[in-house]
Amino acid sequence: KESVKVLNDIEGIDCIDLNCGCPAPKVFGHGSGSKLLDNIALLSSLLETIKTHSNKTFTSVKIRLGVNEDKGVEVAKACEQSGVDFIAVHGRTRQQRFKGFANHQSIAAIKNSVKVPVIANGDIDSFAKACEVFDITKANGLMIGRGAMGKPWIFRQLKNGSETISLKEKEEVVLEHFDNMIEFYGQRGNVLFRKHLHSYTKGLKEASIFRDEINRIDEVEPARKRIEELFASQEAL
Repeated sequence: KESVKVLNDIEGIDCIDLNCGCPAPKVFGHGSGSKLLDNIALLSSLLETIKTHSNKTFTSVKIRLGVNEDKGVEVAKACEQSGVDFIAVHGRTRQQRFKGFANHQSIAAIKNSVKVPVIANGDIDSFAKACEVFDITKANGLMIGRGAMGKPWIFRQLKNGSETISLKEKEEVVLEHFDNMIEFYGQRGNVLFRKHLHSYTKGLKEASIFRDEINRIDEVEPARKRIEELFASQEAL
């Protein structure tokens, strides 16, 4: 309640979301995150408290299917009864962490059991997979996390309803990200951006040569120029 009061005084917040999906031991061990899936009474109480005292437009919850077994429908129904406006579901148990495969059929079962919007999450790493998950779950939307790493244009693909994305569009996204990193971190942003470039350049021709070179460039402008050269060279290779 006290946390909600603090957030109430901050403008620019549309939604307060209770994260009950985090599997990290340090979070789980304190009874937070996905541990709340094992204590539905407490989970419901927390959500009701947020909903009652929040002045924000929405109250939402992010859940997993359960701790050790699939109790997704039971948990989702309790969340709905607590007054949430929508539910995001990661299709794994806490025990699975990020291993194995997300169970999109279980998300479909949750979608069929509640009337509030359901957002599907888990293993959505491409436009084709996103379409498949939509088809299986009939969810109202998708939550994409790790799948956007190295491929943030997946959101543009989904918005346009097409897998087609030009090399030029990819270059624009990469350079915008690079410029933002420099603006935020200064010179250090150039070094920090290298890990992102390793993901961005997967599948490009002569990417391994590029990665070796970019790791040796410490100045901002030469690094940006080298990125531009890589994309410019793709059609010629």
